[in-house]
Formats: sequence, structure tokens, C-alpha cells
Amino acid sequence: MKQLVMLLLMALPVFMTAQVKSSESPYAKGAVTMENGSVVFAKNIPVASANKAQAYQTMKDYLGTLVVMSENEERSKITTDDPEKGILEASLEETIYFKRKAWETDATFFLYKIQVGCSDGQVRLKIFQIRYIYDADRFATNALMTAEETITDERAFKANGKTLRKEEGKFRRATIDRVNEIFSNAEQYLNN
Repeated sequence: MKQLVMLLLMALPVFMTAQVKSSESPYAKGAVTMENGSVVFAKNIPVASANKAQAYQTMKDYLGTLVVMSENEERSKITTDDPEKGILEASLEETIYFKRKAWETDATFFLYKIQVGCSDGQVRLKIFQIRYIYDADRFATNALMTAEETITDERAFKANGKTLRKEEGKFRRATIDRVNEIFSNAEQYLNN
């Protein structure tokens, strides 16, 4: 019996650590960063095996793929293409699905700009000017919302500061998931 009690006492810190780690959410406060009053997501990707020109060409190909896969090629395009400075920028429009079933679809158009800065050994990605067009089918006019009025800590969380609001929460989760996917795919592009 004493051995069982000792075993449980020894395992207690492990269980407590596991609980703390699992309760940390990628959508928690601070996950959406602000820069001069605007929502901005940024990531630096180290690229040891490519110089500026190689990284630039790889990222140009990646942005081209994002444009083609955007579901709206007419409004999605590369807007800045400066190989000398190593800068690329694109405006994109995609559809994000919150719920997608045969009898019910809940989705929004997700509009954003992505900027890429390439240098020897590093690529900096920045996603900004995020907007949503929501309920386009339900209303005569599209409901245009900005990230600043939808997914910031102040807007997305209830008064207790711990629980996401229903509507704003789904936008926050979907945006963070998509941004992380874009960054992850860019990193894979650069390192393959």
C-alpha cells in the first residue's frame, strides 16, 4: 500500500505538468499580435542552404501557388515583385469554412496581404490587412469586417478574459490556423 501511495505522489508532478501544457491554447490571449493598431502576423524563417536570389525565387513560386489555389484568381495576385530588393507582396482572397456539411455551410471570404522579404540566410513573412466578407449569401450587401474589429484579444474574449466569444472565436481560430498553415508551408517550400 505504501508503494502505491509513493508511486502516486511521484507521478503527481508529471500529471500536473501535462495538464498545464494541454491547457495552453494557440488561440489564447497574445496569439494575435498588433503593430501600430493593426493585426499583423509575422515569422522569420532561417534558410541556411539558399542565398537571397534562390530564396526569392522559391518564395515567388510559393506565392504563385497561393494565388492559383485561392479560389478567386481574378482578385488574388502578386502585387509587388522586386528581385533586387528581395521583396514580394501579394493580395489574396480565399474561402475559410467554419462548417461544411451537405445540408449546411458556414464560411467567410478571407482577404489578406502577404509580404515576403528575402535576404541571405533568412526570409521574413508578414500577413496583414486581414478582412472578412461574411454572410454574403444571407444579406443583400456583404458584411465586411476587419481583423481589428473581430479577432483581437479585446474583441474575441468574453469579459472573464478566458473564454472566446462564439462568433469572434470562430474567426480567431480559423485565422490563426490558416496563418500557421501558410507559414508552415512556406518553411517547407524553403527547406526542400
